[in-house]
Amino acid sequence: MIGNAHIKLYYTSYALLVGVLFLYFLFPSALIKNHLEKSLAQSLPGYEATIDALHLSFPPALSITGVSIAKEKAPLFSMDYLKVYPDWRSLLALKKTVRFKGKAAGGDLSGKAVFTSDKIAFSGDISGASLESLVSANSSLSISGTAHGTFQGDITSGELKNAQGDLSLTSCELVLKEPFLDIFTLSFTEIQVEYSIDNKILKILKSDFNGEDLTATLSGSITLESPAERSKLNLELALFPESAFLSRIKDGALSGILSLNASGQNGFNLKVTGSLSSPTVGLGSSDKRM
Repeated sequence: MIGNAHIKLYYTSYALLVGVLFLYFLFPSALIKNHLEKSLAQSLPGYEATIDALHLSFPPALSITGVSIAKEKAPLFSMDYLKVYPDWRSLLALKKTVRFKGKAAGGDLSGKAVFTSDKIAFSGDISGASLESLVSANSSLSISGTAHGTFQGDITSGELKNAQGDLSLTSCELVLKEPFLDIFTLSFTEIQVEYSIDNKILKILKSDFNGEDLTATLSGSITLESPAERSKLNLELALFPESAFLSRIKDGALSGILSLNASGQNGFNLKVTGSLSSPTVGLGSSDKRM
């Protein structure tokens, strides 16, 4: 005969299974989706957040597709999909923690976010992201390459604060539709950058550009605007061409500038102003390494 303990175990297991199936097949996706969009809007005043679809997955997580954040209808950030996992140890704590992973700009994104009453603190890393989405097809320049890096910061009253991180860019190429002097293209095998973002200003803290044709360093800042293509540039790029590059431009205007370099090095500075979609490039104020 089956004992009472076995009967109770059977019915308990059956009830749990029914509950799990109920949550999975009858999960209120539309209700949760609307709630998340409203919560994001409250956390990011002045921005619009949209989600294409949402469903429950196992192990327990929210699987979200088509996450997009915009300001005044101009897209700022989008993700193909995002999975959010609760940190069960924080459910009864004042600080709620969630972990996430997803895909954006063709790359993989992962990290965690800690929610308190006045801010959201986040950290994570990204790998394999494409740079091509940074500028539109009608921009005066195009960028290609792959990005890897780490990031961390706070969101307070909808503003990004105390953010910092590092980026490693590989196979990076910048193509100008209209050449500056003799330069149509700048190619680098690897770029290392450390940066900070606060009060909508991105500062280049440290940089190192390495390529077969030239090496370079970058300093300055970018004032972030919406959409991103309107962001204002205040940058200085110190370029140090290699001999192969110099031989290719030996009869051009740039060769004359290099020959007049008072520093005794085959290097020169470029000042980059204007906007990300329409940069203005001119000669910098000095020929020294930054």
